[in-house]
Amino acid sequence: MEAQRCFTPPRTVIIRDSREVFADTIVCCTVTALVILTTGAADSGKDGVLLVTEAFGRIAGIGRLSPYFIAAAVAMFAFATIIGWFYCGECAVTYLFGDSGIPFYKFIFTAFIVVGAVSKLEAVWMVSDIFNGLMAIPNLTGLIILRKEVKSV
Repeated sequence: MEAQRCFTPPRTVIIRDSREVFADTIVCCTVTALVILTTGAADSGKDGVLLVTEAFGRIAGIGRLSPYFIAAAVAMFAFATIIGWFYCGECAVTYLFGDSGIPFYKFIFTAFIVVGAVSKLEAVWMVSDIFNGLMAIPNLTGLIILRKEVKSV
């Protein structure tokens, strides 16, 4: 895998994750929150994508293009997220099971994409939140076990 040859693993993670978190959380989320608050869309009674579309729709110049802009942004974010999660999972499967586990992983990953695409949105978000929360268990366990190595980095 080409990405693993660039730097040492800690440096790769620090560089990749810091850019991703900054771009997503600081820039996109802050701009979205400011648009919602400054346009008064928070009082519209809408939530989720409808709230964001309403907020951007109230900005002069965007107005009627707002639904298209938000749809394109959500589609690109979803696609990038799927690719990112696939890559992280593929690296983990390769580490744990070798290359022989990749075909099964690809099948399961693709199956869950299909299931997620046809399921109710609330159920998809709930399952996503649960599994993201459960990721704290192996991460915290790893940090506890590797605390001396983490401390030296």
